[in-house]
Amino acid sequence: MAEQATALVPGGPTTNRSNDLFAPVFVVGCQRSGTTALAVMLDRHSRLAMMPETQFFWSYIKKDRASGGPLTHEAMVRRAIADLFIRQAHLCFDELVTAFRRFEPTYPNLFRAMMEAYALRHGKARSAEKSCNHLFNVDEILRNYPNAKIICIMRDGRDVCRSIKNVPWGSHIPWAGLCRQWNWNAHEALKVQRRLPPDVFTIVRYEDLMLEPERELRRLCAFIGETFEPAQLEHGTGTDVIPEYELGWKGKARNKPDPARVAAWRRNETPEHIAMLNQYMGPALRAWGYPDTQVEGVGLTRRAQWAARYVPYLPGVFPIALAANRTLKRLRGVPDRKPVPEAHVTAAQA
Repeated sequence: MAEQATALVPGGPTTNRSNDLFAPVFVVGCQRSGTTALAVMLDRHSRLAMMPETQFFWSYIKKDRASGGPLTHEAMVRRAIADLFIRQAHLCFDELVTAFRRFEPTYPNLFRAMMEAYALRHGKARSAEKSCNHLFNVDEILRNYPNAKIICIMRDGRDVCRSIKNVPWGSHIPWAGLCRQWNWNAHEALKVQRRLPPDVFTIVRYEDLMLEPERELRRLCAFIGETFEPAQLEHGTGTDVIPEYELGWKGKARNKPDPARVAAWRRNETPEHIAMLNQYMGPALRAWGYPDTQVEGVGLTRRAQWAARYVPYLPGVFPIALAANRTLKRLRGVPDRKPVPEAHVTAAQA
């Protein structure tokens, strides 16, 4: 059978040492923080090919290992291109197998082959990828690709939560749960920023990207070792970063940067709702330098109610609460919600 053995290209498979020459770019950050908008701007660069979201290190490897894990090059490629996320890159089986055969059949080598095959198909010299949750896989990414550059985008949590509420997969999530998600990402980004050197990991503020897009793109291009190109801000330029099924809630990422999207919570939320968001996210908002985070205009009773709602989302409680909720649903015969890929939330996020 074809998958029993792999015919290697001349010279045989390489090891991870060859990754010393591989310098991919990764865009990470909380969902609805502007990761897609930034990915689109970078993808418009003549040298950068930005793959659609893969969640490769975050969830794919774990799922694939549970199904049996690595075998031959062909078997690994076959499983990968059938994945719900990875198939959005429309990678060709034969092209990917050819690229993958240059390496030993490991997960990091498979991902490198995917990125390089995608860049080659788009006629670009350098690989890039955007997966929000890869923020939590930074160490693994850098261990396998020492020359990688990682860009994390940070946005005011009050705008992030509002944005998630307005997409199909987020409307059912309680506000306390949305705030937990942003807090978790904000704390992780701060830890990574403090741990890694500034020439490896950098932060870009969504607000700065919307208000001063050229200045920020010039800075980011210098960070990754590329030259800024005006076409990166030409919103008519095509891009394959956004899968077709996501255009309904990500289509705006292809538009011109819109300053009106900065601090939209001020114009669209009531004082009481702002107070609630500040109670849930105030410490993390202040840690990132966001203003007006006080809890004002509400009494102690209301604050106590909000605090009680957040208890299931506390770091030590969330995994237990999530497991209990799923068990209750099964006992009641309630089917699991089947959201689009970006909506997946797991106990590992606590």
